[in-house]
Amino acid sequence: MNAGIAAALYSIKMNRHIPHSGGALANELGLTIETDLIVVEPSFNGRQVSTTGWSMALQMTLQMAWQMTWHMCAAPFSRIPAKRWAAAFMAMVGVAGAHAEQIGDAAIAENEVTGSNPARGIAVGSDVFRDETVRTGKDSDAKLVLKDDTNISLGPLSNVVLDRFVYSGNGTAKAVAVNFSKGAFRFMTGSSPKNAYTLTTPVATLGVRGTILDIHVLQGRTVVTLVEGATHVCTRSGRSCVDLILPGQTVVVTAASAQLTTTSRFTFLESCGQSVSGGLCGPTLYSSLPGAADIAALCGR
Repeated sequence: MNAGIAAALYSIKMNRHIPHSGGALANELGLTIETDLIVVEPSFNGRQVSTTGWSMALQMTLQMAWQMTWHMCAAPFSRIPAKRWAAAFMAMVGVAGAHAEQIGDAAIAENEVTGSNPARGIAVGSDVFRDETVRTGKDSDAKLVLKDDTNISLGPLSNVVLDRFVYSGNGTAKAVAVNFSKGAFRFMTGSSPKNAYTLTTPVATLGVRGTILDIHVLQGRTVVTLVEGATHVCTRSGRSCVDLILPGQTVVVTAASAQLTTTSRFTFLESCGQSVSGGLCGPTLYSSLPGAADIAALCGR
C-alpha cells in the first residue's frame, strides 16, 4: 500500500480525524466526522475532485473507500465506527488493490493453496476475488465460501476459476459462474436462486436445484455424482444431457456424450478427512468467517 494512504488511514484509526474534513474534497466525497463516526454519503458521482490541501494518495484512498463502502454495504448511506472502518479498510485494500472485487473468503486452506488475482498464497481468512483462479498443490485442499454461502471445496491438485459473481447485497447473488477446470471438488449451492448458477468444466455444463455435487474433472472427461438435490448435466454442445435426481446417481461426460454410470462413480468423501459435518464436506456460512466480520465492521453492523 502507498505510504501516504497508510499514514492517512492510520491517522483516522488512531485519532478519529479526517484531515480537513470540512474541505472541498471531503464535501465532494460526502465524508464528514461526527464524534467517533465517519459518515459516508454517495455524493461524489464521478465529479472531478479538488486537489487543494490533499495529496493524490489520500484522494485515491477516499475514492476507494467510498466505492468499496457503497458496493459492499449495499446502502446509500452508512454511518461507520471510525476505528473499525479504518482497520477493516486497511486490511482489505492491503492485498486486493482498487480494482479486484472481493466475492468470498477461504474457510480452509491446507498446505499449498494459491490465487491469481493478484498472484499470492491463500490462507484461512484470505479474500477471494471475481475472475480469479484458485489452485491446490499436492497433499493440499481448500474450501472457498462466497458471499451467498455457496461452498466450493477443492481436493489436491485442483484448479477452479471464479468466473463471475454479481452480488445482490441481501445474502444472494444474481449470477454465480464457476469453471471447474481440473481436479476433485464438492460444490454446495448457497442462498441464490437456482437460475443464478452457471457451472462448467472443459466438457460439461451443470444446472442445479438446491444441490450438493461431487465433481471430478479429468483429461477429456468429467464425472459428476449427486449428493443432494438435483442437477441437469449436459455436454458443452448441449446435444447430450442427463438429469440426476437420486442421491448417488453418477454421470460421465465427454465431449461427445453424457451417460449415466454405475461403474465409474466418484465421491469427494475421500478428501473430507475425519470431519464430515463442517470441514471440507459440510456447509459453512459466509457470516461465520473472519473476513465477513471485517465487512460487517466496515458497514457499521
